[in-house]
Amino acid sequence: MNITIIGASAGIGLETVKRGLNKNHSITTLSRSEIEIEEKKLLNMILGDATNKADLLNSIQNADAIIITLGTGLPQIALHCAIRSEQFHLIEL
Repeated sequence: MNITIIGASAGIGLETVKRGLNKNHSITTLSRSEIEIEEKKLLNMILGDATNKADLLNSIQNADAIIITLGTGLPQIALHCAIRSEQFHLIEL
């Protein structure tokens, strides 16, 4: 599965990246800083800003699933994700 993780450089986002890679998913990340991780075979890191529409759309281009681990800005990001797919569902965990 192709998974995009937005806000992936630390904390819950980084842990989500690690778990996805351990399950052999292709992971694309969007974060403002580079991710410090050893396993990069299935990892595509995009440096950018989740509130920038072009960066966001670039990161979700081939995504089967989108995981947002940011603490702020969620409504704006969800709106941009909705542009990508009519089947987008916002799930708050």
